[in-house]
Amino acid sequence: MFDANTHLHFDALWPSRQAILDEACGAGLTGLLVSATELSPQTLARLDYFAAQGAAIAVGWHPQVSAPADALDQLSAVLQQRTDWWVGEIGIDTRYPSDLGLLEGQFATAQSLGRACVVHAVGKGALHQLDLVASKYPWVVGVIHAFSGSPEQAMDWAMRGWKLSIGGPLLHPNRPRLAAWVESIPLDALVVESDSPDLPPAGWDGPNRPVSVGAVIDRVAQIRGQSVASVAAATEANVRLGLGVAATIVSRGS
Repeated sequence: MFDANTHLHFDALWPSRQAILDEACGAGLTGLLVSATELSPQTLARLDYFAAQGAAIAVGWHPQVSAPADALDQLSAVLQQRTDWWVGEIGIDTRYPSDLGLLEGQFATAQSLGRACVVHAVGKGALHQLDLVASKYPWVVGVIHAFSGSPEQAMDWAMRGWKLSIGGPLLHPNRPRLAAWVESIPLDALVVESDSPDLPPAGWDGPNRPVSVGAVIDRVAQIRGQSVASVAAATEANVRLGLGVAATIVSRGS
């Protein structure tokens, strides 16, 4: 299993980081993608820690974060020093003022350096605005996290090489829109995430953790009428083979 988007560096999870990694390994996770929302020195130090533990890393400026004037220069410098890191979590959130120029600049950085992206698209019209930017950078692909569009939108993004991610909200009641796209797209376009410490499954106690992707995989398998093993294997392969992630997490007890 592979958690395609988590924020283990957030304060809610950082104190328990090693126990969370051990729990993930014990549950059968072999990979995590830890994505950042800003580039503070503390965040970069924490990301370096997780990289040393075998996690894949993405770094960028989230649309809900107030980015400095030299945001793109900072991002480029970090990525040039860390040649296997992705760009993310970046994107559009129409519930808040969004800087489309900053998003386009981060896409341009990703394309120039050959990096994949983790993208956030939330709010009315967000996927349309994202499309306007992404269509200018056809060589950039990656993961659209917590995808909530229609089956038709999902198929369009999948045909362009993007992977669509689903997490805990799929396990909440009365989410037919999520189930519809999860059921309809090719399995090779689907990945799973925890988005921990956020977006826990229904009934989850405390901050979300990467181990919750097991329950997400179970629900995906049920919706699609496929085996749990086949969904777990495919969603991991979609990150590793589809997007070129080799990093493997290692338990302290390994």
